[in-house]
Amino acid sequence: MKKLIAILASTGLILAVAFITPVYAFDRGEGGGPGMHEGKGKIMDRVMDEIGLTTDQQAEIKALHEGRRAEGKDIQAKMKQTRMKLKRELDKETPNTQAINKLTTEITNLYGQKVESRVQGVLEMKKVLTREQYETLQEKMKIRKEIRSTKKESKKERRF
Repeated sequence: MKKLIAILASTGLILAVAFITPVYAFDRGEGGGPGMHEGKGKIMDRVMDEIGLTTDQQAEIKALHEGRRAEGKDIQAKMKQTRMKLKRELDKETPNTQAINKLTTEITNLYGQKVESRVQGVLEMKKVLTREQYETLQEKMKIRKEIRSTKKESKKERRF
């Protein structure tokens, strides 16, 4: 009987550790270097300081960013909802071709709105920034893009 209780207790402990460990494995915590785990607002503040924006420029850029962000979230939510409708229609035993065409057109239009919003955001930002500030921002964005692509490549390599 004591052996049975010991076996059950050790099995329970092993199972508890097995289920808890993955949760902690994904907890990255704070740290890891400059910019790591910063919220988008903090990164934006740091970049605005680095390119030398005045307080008026910072306020204008933040307002533009918030407006675009809200608009982008709205478009993204509509796209997600429409893609789900499309998936449900495609999963039907006999899908309705007209409904599918309508949904794909809607997704295409939403994607176009997303691109237009981004372009409009760049144009509005260029009105606020000086030429030098915009060029510095482009350089910083290019560096961030390279860092992200390097990280993505290293993640792909670790998978195999």
